[in-house]
Amino acid sequence: LGPMHIEQVMYQITGELVTGTGLDDALKAAGLDIVGIVSALTDAKNLKRARYAGHLIASAIQSLLIDAYSKEVAECDKQLIKFKDWMEQKTDTNSLYYKGILNHLLNVNLLIKSIRLGDFDLFIVVLEKACPLIFALDHTHYSRWLPIFVHELKLLKVSDPELYNQFKKGSFAVTKANIPFSKIAFDQCHEQNNKVIKSRSGLEDQLNKEDKSFLRRLENIMPEIMDYLEDLGNSGGWSKTSHDESQRSFINKFMKDVRAVYSKISTNPFMMNTPKRINSDVIFPACVLEGMKEVFTIGKSLVDLYIQNRIVLGKENILNTKITQNSLKLPRETEKHINDNPIITLKPEIETKLRDAATHRPFIARKLFEREFTGAPEALIKDGQVFKGIKANILKCISPVNKGRDDVFADKQFDAIVVDLSVEVRSNARIISGNNHSFKSFAISVLDSIA
Repeated sequence: LGPMHIEQVMYQITGELVTGTGLDDALKAAGLDIVGIVSALTDAKNLKRARYAGHLIASAIQSLLIDAYSKEVAECDKQLIKFKDWMEQKTDTNSLYYKGILNHLLNVNLLIKSIRLGDFDLFIVVLEKACPLIFALDHTHYSRWLPIFVHELKLLKVSDPELYNQFKKGSFAVTKANIPFSKIAFDQCHEQNNKVIKSRSGLEDQLNKEDKSFLRRLENIMPEIMDYLEDLGNSGGWSKTSHDESQRSFINKFMKDVRAVYSKISTNPFMMNTPKRINSDVIFPACVLEGMKEVFTIGKSLVDLYIQNRIVLGKENILNTKITQNSLKLPRETEKHINDNPIITLKPEIETKLRDAATHRPFIARKLFEREFTGAPEALIKDGQVFKGIKANILKCISPVNKGRDDVFADKQFDAIVVDLSVEVRSNARIISGNNHSFKSFAISVLDSIA
């Protein structure tokens, strides 16, 4: 497991949490999807863009928190109710979910900090905090191996003191430039070297398909050549002493993007009474709300159980262990759930009339629905009961001819079509009634349309 790839998984988790909340739509509305900032969260292949998107989302959520605090807590009460205490009091589903996203992004930033500073103790703490969400969101490979990785790192002090001392000095990361706060993970360094090698005329020999020794020699030599080229480029006295992100131009651009994203958020999730999507009237269904409640709590118990059974007690083989699939429904599942379970919505004024009628005139509602039979035509209902039996019995009820002779239809067979005229009248009333000025002409038109 490489620190860079772990960071990529953590940004993929960020994408899973943010998609469908409305924050992703705010990023798109701010024009940031053009450069791939939003899409970088879904696959996290471009780590630089994923980091930028994560910083924007964390800044936007923090701004929303401060705005909600300013509006809910009066100026005179801010001395009594501190911001941290107010945050802990926000325990509704929306607030807990967005605070969880913010804490997760802060944990990702701590991972970056631990690598750049070479802080081995912080590195272990951050990886340990990352495990619950990885378990909760069903990342099987990292669920199986990340707890093992953390456990082995903790044991280094006893199992390999020399290696532990080197890691404590920051040797678990590598420095490519003499700039403070610039260490990177070894797997990221390998990826960068691979990119350099492939960009220098490629690694495919078009003429010799049998002997690949030249490619192997090139792979070993090319990093040294690139080092010489970098030294040659710096021989004129120029040396880079700061990060691009510390330049004033980058800071101004980032602040501009944060303001752009914040301006596209019209509804504050920390001030909502109903859990719903930001800048929308779409209310999260019950299964999504359940997933939002569990995603930041269910993982801890799963991690503890995994460590107890596989590492401490050794009850099960790690390779053959089946990782529990939680299949939590998050805001990104909202559209799919709504499409699979459509809900009939009423206009507010009609809903109000129905509520008043049911409250103040219940006897009318009972009378209206006392003969209601779902799925049965009204013509086949009598005294609140549905006619059952053969067609001949139905015909007797409809046309009681020769009441003294019950066997009048005994020797005869009928091919009959039962028509529910009420349905036809209701469905064709608007079409037919326009050209008829009397009930007789209207009835003839209805019968003609059926025929």
